[in-house]
Amino acid sequence: ANPTSSPMLSPSESPVVTIITPVPSPAPTICEERMKWHPNPNYEICINDFDYPPEWNNPNVENNYFYESLEECCKGVFGTPECPYIDVCNPTANPTSSPTLSPSESPVVT
Repeated sequence: ANPTSSPMLSPSESPVVTIITPVPSPAPTICEERMKWHPNPNYEICINDFDYPPEWNNPNVENNYFYESLEECCKGVFGTPECPYIDVCNPTANPTSSPTLSPSESPVVT
């Protein structure tokens, strides 16, 4: 870089270059804040995904299908505080059955 040919004795009144600071994006929401609990379409489990009939979004009926917590969903759908469920925000919360004691003879794809 070349030095200024004739430096000023005092600083300039305003910046020579305008710096534009971008507006920060909103904080990301956690999965639990975005997902509502509801029965799956066959009423077999409670789940917190987006796979449900579009008519459930109707403000006149949505309170019949959506719940703030898993326990509320289980009580509302099955009448008990616990029920079968899938938590898409914590997929290992309801793991599959225990592993076998010995390895299988060939790979098993699930």
